[in-house]
Amino acid sequence: MWTQQASADSRVRLNDDEREDWVNNDERLYMAFIASGQTMQAFVRANRASIDARTRAVLRGDGA
Repeated sequence: MWTQQASADSRVRLNDDEREDWVNNDERLYMAFIASGQTMQAFVRANRASIDARTRAVLRGDGA
């Protein structure tokens, strides 16, 4: 489960299973995954920072 620290720049800490859930449930991340042609595991490993950034944006309400 993700945890969110209270701060102006909230940090979300995800494990790879949670990142896979975000990829499967976020249209932008999912389309990037499909376009990559990679396995889910390879995509998540290669894109951890981008997935985390997208997750933070969505949780802040910036990720339309």
